Amino acid sequence: MTSRQKNPCKGLSPVLPAEWNSLTFHLQYLGRTIQITLNKESTSYLLEEGEALTIHHDGQEIALETGIEETL
Repeated sequence: MTSRQKNPCKGLSPVLPAEWNSLTFHLQYLGRTIQITLNKESTSYLLEEGEALTIHHDGQEIALETGIEETL
C-alpha cells in the first residue's frame, strides 16, 4: 500500500463569510476528530483525537499532532 493510499491527500481552503467574526466546527476524518476555527485573521487546526495526520491548507502542508493547535 502506498503512502497516498494510507493517508490520501486532503485539501482544505475554508473561507469565513464576510459578515461573520468567527466560526468553529469539527470534522470527522478517517477516525480522527479535527477542530477547525476561522476568524478574520487566521485559521486554526486542532487534532483532538486520532493518529497524527498531514493535511493541506491552501496548498501548504501542515502536520497535525493530537493536542497541538496549528494556526495559519
